[in-house]
Amino acid sequence: MNNLKYAVNEMVKKPLILILIILQTAIGTCILSPGILQSIKAYDLYTKSKNTLNRNDMYSISYSDSFRKEKNIDKDPDKGEKIFSLYKKLKTLNNGTVVSYNFSNIIIEKFTDKDKFYSNPTDKGKYVLNPIDSVQGKFSDIKALYVDNSYASNFPFNIENGRTLKKEDFDSEDVYPILLGADYKGIYKIGDEFEHFDYRNSMSLKKLKVVGILDRYQYMFDRSGIETLDDKVICPIQDIKSSENCNEKVMPWLSSINLITSNKNKSAEEIRSISDTLGLYSFNLISMQKEKQNLINFTRKDLKAALLLNLVILLFIAFGIITVQLNSIKDKRIEYGTHLLCGASKKDIILRNIYSVVIYLGIGTLIGSYIEYKKLMMNDGHDYDSRVFIVIFVIYLILVIIISYVPCRKLKKLQVNDVVRGLSE
Repeated sequence: MNNLKYAVNEMVKKPLILILIILQTAIGTCILSPGILQSIKAYDLYTKSKNTLNRNDMYSISYSDSFRKEKNIDKDPDKGEKIFSLYKKLKTLNNGTVVSYNFSNIIIEKFTDKDKFYSNPTDKGKYVLNPIDSVQGKFSDIKALYVDNSYASNFPFNIENGRTLKKEDFDSEDVYPILLGADYKGIYKIGDEFEHFDYRNSMSLKKLKVVGILDRYQYMFDRSGIETLDDKVICPIQDIKSSENCNEKVMPWLSSINLITSNKNKSAEEIRSISDTLGLYSFNLISMQKEKQNLINFTRKDLKAALLLNLVILLFIAFGIITVQLNSIKDKRIEYGTHLLCGASKKDIILRNIYSVVIYLGIGTLIGSYIEYKKLMMNDGHDYDSRVFIVIFVIYLILVIIISYVPCRKLKKLQVNDVVRGLSE
């Protein structure tokens, strides 16, 4: 305890150095925190990418409507029938299986107000007021995943409570069965019903009914990255049964279709044959594994860059404090020698220096972490990742060891003769 008091007293005697070191550490922590968060996100994305969509028989299908425009198909009176025919032919492909899924939003009335479930959790983007003249009210704009029957059959969801989606759920007209991500546990339960504005199909109010709640930590590979299902509402894409308003209904499905096939060439030939016959779109197949590998490579580079930045910041913090500690030992050589003559041990002197390092880093780290926490909380829709503080705390302990090592080695060499030398100088 006496050593701690001595360390504090010595620091207080030099307020300018104390303030400068704490300021340096706080600034370093403020810069380090976003870097750590970036590293954590990059690592999460890398890990999820490695463990998601581990199959080589899946391809994303991209389309271009340039051919349709060249043929001026929009003026074709049979356009609706042709688009409906395209839909049916792709749904019943001979060489492969077409599945569709897309991350979007769902408009639900009287829903939870927790920001993490919202597509845009800002004050202006959180709610939709009076969507159309015939539908009035305040609706929540919620994150959602839409899947068709083929996707649900080929990629079954892991369910904790209730059931998964069944074939008949994709033909339901009055009540749409939905699944909720694991983060909804404790908020909603099986059997809960909601009113929602069905902007994808009927442009009217429809009922939603919770039939299942997912297990935690389920992810999906999307063309833009990896998405968690924990905070999503999973909705069935209703099967299209007629050509009425077919264009508006088919486009969301068509814009996110993928192909499962063991023979890419045959499947591509069949799809192109359908395209040529209908003259609507030209299609290309892109390996999902290649897209995933591109994402992994990009993430790996991003992670390396973040780690390098973190290392530079740590060196910045460590160099300043080590320099101050070494200069302090040099200035106090006589004082330390006197302490040794008066009965203090080298261990006492070393502990005093370690305590000062702990205090310098501790105060600066806490101030910097608090500033970053407040900044993050001021940004709508951002949750503080507690892993950032855990990593900072581990780094803090490592820095204490590293920064204390060099001065401690110098102090171990301290001899009583230094007093005599100092006095004679």
